Amino acid sequence: MSRAIAALLTVACLSAACTDSVPERAACARRPVTTDSGLTYQDLRCGRGPEAIGGSSVTIRYTAQLPNGTQFGSSREQGGSFVFPVGRGQVIEGLDEGVRGMRVGGTRRLEIPAGLAYGDAGFPPEVEPGAGVVFQVELLEAEDPHP
Repeated sequence: MSRAIAALLTVACLSAACTDSVPERAACARRPVTTDSGLTYQDLRCGRGPEAIGGSSVTIRYTAQLPNGTQFGSSREQGGSFVFPVGRGQVIEGLDEGVRGMRVGGTRRLEIPAGLAYGDAGFPPEVEPGAGVVFQVELLEAEDPHP
């Protein structure tokens, strides 16, 4: 009897350890989601690869537009892809926040308010002061920050 109880406890402990050690799969947002910061995102295609998390080095392909659809930037025009570390402040806040939770192979539309984009300074001559922007981002790679 005590062996049976010990075996059940062992299985229960192993199950709990496995559950706790496997990160939850990021949810795919097929409908627009607005975060507390004001960023709105929608997954156009859900990825199945590694997830972009804080500290990850990510490789993306992007197109940047004004809300009226005028394109002002594209990674294709600048060599094909763009690499940056998530959460290190090397890109506009809305892009940094917007790629978190994406999985490699996914495509996401980001509607970024001015405060998370170029703010009151804008990005002359393309982005006027106080203007929001729209990015379409495809996640090509996400390196685990804790290999």
